[in-house]
Amino acid sequence: MSYELSKKEYTIKEFSKKVGISYSTILSYIDGRSYIPSADTAVKIAQELKVTVEYLVTGNSSIEKNYLQYKLFLKALNTLPESIKKNIEKQVYLLADFFSARTEHKHADNTARRI
Repeated sequence: MSYELSKKEYTIKEFSKKVGISYSTILSYIDGRSYIPSADTAVKIAQELKVTVEYLVTGNSSIEKNYLQYKLFLKALNTLPESIKKNIEKQVYLLADFFSARTEHKHADNTARRI
């Protein structure tokens, strides 16, 4: 959590006021003196830090990982010439349509089999 606070440029005091949790409680979560916060408290903290509760508890998050991968992809994409970006965009939409149609078709097949 201290990494996320520094990334968002919060001091512990500022953050505790922002989320309505005492300074000492936040500090105890950071330094490990306290166990996992209640669900309500964890949600407040996660929402303010813009991370998942899973990330707060484990330090890992599939959403965070996907977001970072997406961010890196967009950064790389933005270095390409505009004509290539447009071509990639068309290909992505074609693939999305293709897989969406396949999924709908499989769903219709499975539904028909159950009937």
